[in-house]
Amino acid sequence: MQKRLLIMGGLLAAAVTGWTSPAQALLASGPDMAIDFRFNNPGARANAMGGAFIGVADDASAAYTNPAGLTALSKPETALEMKSTTNTSQVYFEDGTKHEFNDTTQGLSFLGYAKPMDKFAFALYRHQLLNINQKIEGMPYTVPTGTPTHHVALNTELDIKAITYGIGVGAKVHDRLSVGLSVGASQMDYFYQVNYTEPGNANYFGTIATVSSSDTAEQYTASLLYNPFGELNIGLVYSNGPEFGTLYSGGNRNIKNTVNVPDMYGCGLSYRLFNSLTLAADVNRIKYSALLKDFRFYDNSGDPMADGWVANNGVFEIPDTTETHLGFEYVFAVRDVPVALRGGYSHRPDHSLRYTGTTLPYLSRFRAGEDDNIYSFGLGMVLDENIQVDLAGNLGTYVKDYTVSMVYRF
Repeated sequence: MQKRLLIMGGLLAAAVTGWTSPAQALLASGPDMAIDFRFNNPGARANAMGGAFIGVADDASAAYTNPAGLTALSKPETALEMKSTTNTSQVYFEDGTKHEFNDTTQGLSFLGYAKPMDKFAFALYRHQLLNINQKIEGMPYTVPTGTPTHHVALNTELDIKAITYGIGVGAKVHDRLSVGLSVGASQMDYFYQVNYTEPGNANYFGTIATVSSSDTAEQYTASLLYNPFGELNIGLVYSNGPEFGTLYSGGNRNIKNTVNVPDMYGCGLSYRLFNSLTLAADVNRIKYSALLKDFRFYDNSGDPMADGWVANNGVFEIPDTTETHLGFEYVFAVRDVPVALRGGYSHRPDHSLRYTGTTLPYLSRFRAGEDDNIYSFGLGMVLDENIQVDLAGNLGTYVKDYTVSMVYRF
């Protein structure tokens, strides 16, 4: 049984963290580290402007981005967004070499309805918080115990969906100041599994571990939008990330883990020039260190007979980051049809799990990653006065997505 647990420990660590790992280095919360949280504001318009929309927030997507902005609406409207996203993950193999894997997801990412009422406005919305479907096949791993030595291939699948259903409210407390609040219930469906096979040996295969869980958690956003003078808006947002629970099963152990979506603090500015050009900038502080809540790893090097599951003592870290978003929107007319040309840029700092101790296997596998510079572009037009259609693309080294959205005003 001890041999079996050691083998499973090594295999599980290799799969769930994206790094291969020896038997004495099992990370219980490994699957959560593979989750790539992106705090994109919904809507192709916002995406085309580099995600800089906290200070703009003047359509139905404000219910999620900055609910105080709902007070800017003059008519009831509904908004819909479809998105296709490709993420590139960096994986370190047993020999320390880096490999990259892509996963692509598509689907409905936002749906909302907003209605203004004098100095108040309310909204209902559905927002896709997480949409991950990652498969890594054929990752090499050498079983560290037993005779003969087994050189196996690891096959992992990670499928996570999290959707928030919420209500947003905005209120004008002054001619130049609005406040907002949105409250939502988030549902997460989490499936993860790792298998192993040995090429040429049909009798050496199995399932190492499985996570198959569903959980719900609350999520809320508080915000304000201030207009010191006609052309300038200032927005402030605090978004509380939901905290989900999962149950890992493997090696005759059932271990509860936490998927703690990081909190986000944001500040945005928008400035309109010549009534046709809008400049926008957002700065977001994201508390990625929250991912290490309840983080545990396996280490029985001090006492081989001990259980070995220990709490993180500071040797594993994930840095909090500050993201910057810049964008513009230029509106002009083509045969009396309003057309918007948009572009933007965002800087996404590295937030990889990293090891700060001195143990060589950890040093070679848990290391800092790279920042990503994402460039955005897009077009929009208003058709028949009430229908607005927007397209956007975001191109970075590790993320590429394409978005189409529509707003209908009643």
